[in-house]
Amino acid sequence: MEQETIDELKAEVNRLKKSENWLKCINLCREAAGLMRPAELADWYWAKSNLALALTRADTSQRPQNLEEAIAIYKEILDRLPGKVDRFKWAHTHRNLGFAYDQRSEGSKTENLEQMIEHLLQALTVFTREEYPDDWAITRGALAVAYSERNVGEPAENLRLAIQNIEDSMAILTKERFPEDWEEAEEELKSLRERLEAIEK
Repeated sequence: MEQETIDELKAEVNRLKKSENWLKCINLCREAAGLMRPAELADWYWAKSNLALALTRADTSQRPQNLEEAIAIYKEILDRLPGKVDRFKWAHTHRNLGFAYDQRSEGSKTENLEQMIEHLLQALTVFTREEYPDDWAITRGALAVAYSERNVGEPAENLRLAIQNIEDSMAILTKERFPEDWEEAEEELKSLRERLEAIEK
């Protein structure tokens, strides 16, 4: 595909993402993905990852099917993008796959949460506090949500993990930088501590 055409597609997809026009974004990304060969790894990854993102964001009656397609796309990306090729993209795909499992309505809630945790932990093998502090904190915040809802293992230990992860996240995503998100996290942290205290009494 001509580089000029690829650049035009990318610019249009970015415009649609900013305006949150997810249905048009899905159609354009689907078209782009059909035109790009897997051998053109960077452009193929761009088309596929943006298609999966748009599928998870579009709020339509097709949402359950869209999420299943997004999960399949993220798995396809991971099959073709070993971590050694591009560690950041590999970790980003694992995190997005974790987010998709969090929203999934198919299958059991328990299994979806376990899949979410597994993929977020995979992302954290790359997203370290030292190298990628914001990505590390975002992933930690998502893990806090997963552990707080988990019904596998010891409830008290899951709550302790949730508390630790949300505290880690808040250390980077501070009140000064993200006041609204930080306040929500502070409320959630208070609730988690109260739940843990009730269990440990």
